[in-house]
Amino acid sequence: MSTSAAERRAVLLLGLLSAGAGGVAVFSYRAGLGYAVVLLALLVIGLVLLGVHLSRVRAVETLEQPSGGAVVPLLADFQYKRQALTLLLDACLIPLAYYAAYVIRFEDALPAYLDDFYRSLPAVMTTQLAAFAGLGLYRGVWQFTSVSDMLRIAKATTFGTMASVVVLVYAQRFVGFSRTVFLLDAVLLLVLVGGSRLSFRLLGEMLRARPAYFAKVLIYGAGAGGELIVRELLNNPTLRRLPIGFVDDDRRKHATRIHGLPVFGGGDQIEVLVREHGVSEVIVSSAKIHGNGLETVTATCDRLAVALRRGALRLE
Repeated sequence: MSTSAAERRAVLLLGLLSAGAGGVAVFSYRAGLGYAVVLLALLVIGLVLLGVHLSRVRAVETLEQPSGGAVVPLLADFQYKRQALTLLLDACLIPLAYYAAYVIRFEDALPAYLDDFYRSLPAVMTTQLAAFAGLGLYRGVWQFTSVSDMLRIAKATTFGTMASVVVLVYAQRFVGFSRTVFLLDAVLLLVLVGGSRLSFRLLGEMLRARPAYFAKVLIYGAGAGGELIVRELLNNPTLRRLPIGFVDDDRRKHATRIHGLPVFGGGDQIEVLVREHGVSEVIVSSAKIHGNGLETVTATCDRLAVALRRGALRLE
């Protein structure tokens, strides 16, 4: 995607957020104060995450040690900025999910149960944050959130909710609490925490910009090797290449998509694609690709003066 296209998507996203804010205001007016608090908090958190992504603002700045004076080690040697941001975010999401569970469960009767919410919140927050830390939620990198990370989040939210129930049973005999609230809390917390972790990856893919002067490339081979090459090209702008899609001689892969890029057809489509899209390079995705298909692609690239390279994973 070109820089101008990325800017248009950013403007569109901001417009959608503005419309969403208006929708929150209308819905809050009709639904009541409890829902208004939840929706407003979600909107604020979403805007903060978007701002952090767009500006790449660091959550905690590294402090330089002043010359000739003492410095607080906790601040001067603070190395885990990403973990600090994530911990702070979770410290907001946990009470938000818990409060939303109360709102959904009790609705108009919510004021009568707020005392139970307030007296249990410290135990719930402490227990769930400890569960998140113990199960490794603060070791991941948001830009590379994967299925395994989401499974870990599901385990952490489930275990954290169960542990908070156990703590409340032990400390307060679970008197006055609703089991439904904790079931709702587990689901809402999974959605909020998982969504926050996925947000940077989704925003990165939506707003990814590539200058127009980047070389347009085709990937020959829509298998695991091709997927790996495209992922590297998309995530590494220093390579100065823009993948526009795949070609593959396996008809079963035609008209499919990998990382949002189409599989146009077989190797016989390269000439048409070079002329239509201005392709300047074809990358062979695997050493396993050989035979007549590769010979045809090689001959086509030679005739069109298009560079032909073979992708490879090198360990040095």
